[in-house]
Amino acid sequence: RPGRGGDECVGGYRRHAGLVAGERYGRLPRRVRALLARAVGLLPEPRGGGLSVDRLKRFLQADGAAPPERWLDYISRVRDADRRALYRPGLRRTISGSAARARFRALWRQAGSPEGLGGALYFDYKTFLADDVLALSDRLSMAHSLEIRVPLVDHELVGGVLPLTTRRGLSLRRAKPLLW
Repeated sequence: RPGRGGDECVGGYRRHAGLVAGERYGRLPRRVRALLARAVGLLPEPRGGGLSVDRLKRFLQADGAAPPERWLDYISRVRDADRRALYRPGLRRTISGSAARARFRALWRQAGSPEGLGGALYFDYKTFLADDVLALSDRLSMAHSLEIRVPLVDHELVGGVLPLTTRRGLSLRRAKPLLW
């Protein structure tokens, strides 16, 4: 494993390939996509926590969505409507459930509406890495009086590597091809 920030920098997650594949999938004729979506919709829900059918369904349901919405659909296991159904009625009235989508759309516009792998890596750096991975690492290390280093999030390194990753693309045969 490359370290904190490495997967986000070199396209090391399946969802990175998913966003690129989603753009390519969107170029198929509409009838072919509709037929595939119908066929996959007939597949039974997986038992025992298997994600492959769930991922495939989320992939096809996100068809035609703009990159920010598609990205959220790929990384969210629970759809917005299903999540809202879990809330108490009072809470449901006070929140719209659209804050994440609005944040991703705003980030996407601020970055110049990046497409493909560049957009996926940007979303990860601005949200998942900053708000989840690094925040959790920071809390855990401070709780144990440890000082950790995250050299792979250095802005100069990232500024040089992200364009390389975007130009080189992803490999279906080998994860993180830029590191090989």
